[in-house]
Amino acid sequence: MTGYRGSLPTIGGGNMDIGEKGISAWKKEMGILNRVARAAIDAGIKDNVKVFACFPTRERNYVGLLVQDSPDFETVDMKIVSRRAWMHAEKLFGKGNPIGIGFFRDEDVLDAEKPAVIFTDPRHWVIRALPRLKHEVADNDTAEKVSRYVDEVLPTDDPAVKVVVTRRRVDDADPEPIFVNDLSLRMARSWLGEHANLLDIAGEEPVKISDPATRARLIGDFPWFDLSGGTDPDEQVRDMAAAAKKTLARLRGAASEDDAPEPGM
Repeated sequence: MTGYRGSLPTIGGGNMDIGEKGISAWKKEMGILNRVARAAIDAGIKDNVKVFACFPTRERNYVGLLVQDSPDFETVDMKIVSRRAWMHAEKLFGKGNPIGIGFFRDEDVLDAEKPAVIFTDPRHWVIRALPRLKHEVADNDTAEKVSRYVDEVLPTDDPAVKVVVTRRRVDDADPEPIFVNDLSLRMARSWLGEHANLLDIAGEEPVKISDPATRARLIGDFPWFDLSGGTDPDEQVRDMAAAAKKTLARLRGAASEDDAPEPGM
């Protein structure tokens, strides 16, 4: 080995592998990337055409960015942009802060064969404002999956299948468990991080869960959830009954303590 190997972070959120190079070559590439980054950040700040909202698309690697160049929304447009680049932009500028569309590189913006932008409301004002926009209205299942993130991951008897407890992103409420493919889950979290939603992850059929701690966790909050994989539903009923008895015993014990006379009486 005559040089250094590794990768350099890019302004778009990716990594550049320049192969085995000497330190002078690494410094040169870092200088180029830094100049590109400064120009992109400057454009993101100064560009008058700002990103106002983000929508999912039928192609999970891209998002639709609603942009406008005036506060009164006289002129609006939808740009199809790399989802990972958008994630990196939000991280760089801060979520909710204005980002100029000029921040994104040409390779981040899709101009041909644009995927449909997904809306959850068929009466959304953007559909009326952009009548030529390729779009579709999500069914209830798709809309629900887009709105949910993974809060907790639990094991099953099958290493290829996990149970994830999801919550609504908008209010962190309404926890719901579901069986998912482990590889799909790991890929989505690796690629998208906290931005991954349930639509990014492939579901799986129910499998058995034998781990006592996992069973107790799920039975406690989701007594209706299938823990037997359809093989022994009676076992789940027995576990539920046992959990109910333990809860009742704790309540009776707490009541007895409350009724006990205080010392010295």
